[in-house]
Amino acid sequence: MKNSVILCAVLSTIFLCSCKQESTKPAMSKIPQKQANGSYLMSTNPELFKPTMPALESFPMSAHNGKAKLREVETWHMPDFPRCAPGVLFENEECKFSDAGILYALRGLGGNAYSYYDKNDVRHETTQGELCIIDPTTRWLRKIPVPQPMNIDGHPDPAAQISSPKHIYLSPEEDMLMEWSIGGNGDQAIALRNKNDEFTTWRTPYLEYFMYHSDACLSEDGTWYLIVYSASVPQEFEITVYRVEDDASITSLSTFIAPGQSSLDTLDVVEISPGILRFIWIEVRKVEAGAFRVWTIDFDIKKGTWSQPRLLGWDDTFNAFHSCKIYKLPEDRTAYLWFSSPRGTIYYFEERMRQPLRLPAGDNKFCSLQHGDRIVLSYALDSDPNKINLCVIKDRNVGPVTSIDLGKRDFGMSAEYIILGKAGPDQLWFVDTEKKNFHLLEFVE
Repeated sequence: MKNSVILCAVLSTIFLCSCKQESTKPAMSKIPQKQANGSYLMSTNPELFKPTMPALESFPMSAHNGKAKLREVETWHMPDFPRCAPGVLFENEECKFSDAGILYALRGLGGNAYSYYDKNDVRHETTQGELCIIDPTTRWLRKIPVPQPMNIDGHPDPAAQISSPKHIYLSPEEDMLMEWSIGGNGDQAIALRNKNDEFTTWRTPYLEYFMYHSDACLSEDGTWYLIVYSASVPQEFEITVYRVEDDASITSLSTFIAPGQSSLDTLDVVEISPGILRFIWIEVRKVEAGAFRVWTIDFDIKKGTWSQPRLLGWDDTFNAFHSCKIYKLPEDRTAYLWFSSPRGTIYYFEERMRQPLRLPAGDNKFCSLQHGDRIVLSYALDSDPNKINLCVIKDRNVGPVTSIDLGKRDFGMSAEYIILGKAGPDQLWFVDTEKKNFHLLEFVE
């Protein structure tokens, strides 16, 4: 009997100790946890998802009380401006202005634009891409053929026909990273071009690189980083960072997995300091009738690690369409922009602001451009389709709206067709590729 009592006492002590140890375990960290496959998974800690600020819809509309605005100087017509395929307009992802005001436009060419004979003396005909370089002030135009992706024997791959451009990214030195869709197999082509018109070898990524949604970022050391992201109802939001090598191949650095069920225009990235990429992404909850959360997170390229995600804003009402942008401003300021529909509202937020600015916007998302310490917003309204509207955000204040008359139109211009670019220290371009007009605008303060 005595031994039984002693045994029970020992077992009780062990049980109490184990309970105490269990209760003192720290709560799950909010830092993304590294998985066995090398990816990082966003923490499931409920505190991370609990909003501590009011819903975005509760903020009042912000007044246009800033001093910075735009005025139209003149309009230049360029009759020989290159066209895309019939019935298709250039998108702003395919056109980029350099800091010197030169426009680079990427387009695909149909027909038998390229032919060659293989080792068996068989003639092959493929489609080809073209890079158009335009100086709007002199109406100067130059066209450069874009090489076909090469296969293993060093010849253009007849199966890898360039069907349509996806993105063009431009460095301050006018080096480029370009992406193309490959007709027939759903793959992508990647190319690098330097300012001497020298192209690298093209690579056709294998099927494991699902690159339907992508973005890119140039680091201060001249390295390009390609960001590929995807999401759907059965698959959570996934961001993969690739380094673009000198031969245009890509190397996977890290993958981040987070909530979200949509990847259409829901991510943007910028390098905020050497080796640190900062993202904005919109977590769209389709199963919850379009509720969304706006997050930001940093990726340390050298360490290969992700920071704790931070919640910028949220809304639990129905929203069908979204878009977002992120900018690095002077004095280590980061600016975030995002759009939600059907309200047609743009939100602007900086790190030290108490709450986002809420701005009425267009029916078709927005286009934006950073010009020094100013951010230009541009949008159209279906209720007034003949105009394009622009306003300037500077020092966290929104200036008055400037409207440009575009002539007779049936619908407001969609945001993806709004092309903006720098034209000088205090000027910018707006390009109407449908009517081949270059509108020169200048800042007034």
